[in-house]
Parts: sequence; C-alpha cells; structure tokens
Amino acid sequence: MAMAYHANAELSIARVAMRLAVFWALCSGVKAFQVMTADDILDADIDAKVTRTKNRAIPRGDIALSRAWLFLALQGALGLCLAYTVLDPYTVRIAATTWPLFLVYPTCKR
Repeated sequence: MAMAYHANAELSIARVAMRLAVFWALCSGVKAFQVMTADDILDADIDAKVTRTKNRAIPRGDIALSRAWLFLALQGALGLCLAYTVLDPYTVRIAATTWPLFLVYPTCKR
C-alpha cells in the first residue's frame, strides 16, 4: 500500500488508509470466518461425539445446518464483493485457485 501511495501522487492518505482497512478485512476477517464456519459445518457430526465440542451451536441443535450453509454463502458473497471492489479481477482469479483449500482444510485435521 505504501508503494501504491508513493507511486500515485493523486491518491490521498485517507483513500489509501480506507483501502488498507478494507483489504485487511477481506484477507483476515471474512476469509477466517468462512473457514471457521465451513469447519463447524463439516465437523458437526464429529463435534457431537466429542466431549469438548459437543456443546457447540450446530451439534447442540441451536443452529440448523441449513442456516449454517446460508451463513457461509452470505460470507462468500460478502468476500466476493469485497474482493472485486478492492482487488484487480486478475488478482481475484488467481486467489480463487486457493479457495478449495479452505474447504479441504477442516477435513485434513481428522
């Protein structure tokens, strides 16, 4: 971001700071929450059998799987909106190649 700011004198520091905040939210926040939601969905049956995790919301029945999938889809839509707002389309396509790994990850720890 600092390089972009110095390369383009027309950018205001406020605009760079706003872009940085949105980019950070995109990379750290939305994607992390998506992975956690996918993990909770994919491991719900296992979590129900383990003493330490049986009281989580999905295994306990407080959140239906259909609602959890809807929440995951909404997170995905938010992530795509942020990505296409902040990133170049080519960068989004490159990043998309890693997205399946976020769904594979929860199953690798079994």
